[in-house]
Amino acid sequence: MTPQKAIDESTTDERVSFEEYLKLGHEGRVEWVDGRVEKLMPVSLIHVEMFGFLYLLLRFFLNRTKLGVVKPGGYPIKLSELSRAREPDLMVVLSANADRMKPTYFDGAPDICIEIVSPESVGRDYETKFNEYEAAGVTEYWLFDPARRAADIYALDEDGKYARLPMRQGKLVSNLLPGFALDPALLWQRELPNEDAILDLVAEMVTADTG
Repeated sequence: MTPQKAIDESTTDERVSFEEYLKLGHEGRVEWVDGRVEKLMPVSLIHVEMFGFLYLLLRFFLNRTKLGVVKPGGYPIKLSELSRAREPDLMVVLSANADRMKPTYFDGAPDICIEIVSPESVGRDYETKFNEYEAAGVTEYWLFDPARRAADIYALDEDGKYARLPMRQGKLVSNLLPGFALDPALLWQRELPNEDAILDLVAEMVTADTG
């Protein structure tokens, strides 16, 4: 059996196929770009905490509404036409596209890609991935920037370009997730809502949508 190849300084510039990328052993986060493996910097505590909040919020919401599933980073999306394999912090896959979830990657553009901006990822999240997700046909791109206290949802318009969705009554809303409504002020609190509070938020969203 061939030993699993590890990513180190000598292999990050080496060209590998997508299949080889999937088999690479590595520590930390990596992405596949034009045949090369890119290492990503470790994230901050606020990034981890915001990720945990958003993951639970979407997981509980999607469980209640049966609209789809949320998957965390580490499960790459294969954007074949762009020769990219990106690992968004979170992705949402609607039930209609569940068949594109392969054991080790998602085939094509997911319905929603979510990125939490870190100091080292500003250019990548606001420009590189913005353009890539738009070109690949990711229907919605959610961006959360703790440093700037900015939260935006972009959706593809009729020309296939991202346009920022307006907030509704001060809350972020999604075209793809009826009932979902998040007050971005919650994200900038010293302590993010705990699991019980998140369940209450989801209950309010579902009740408001069906009321």
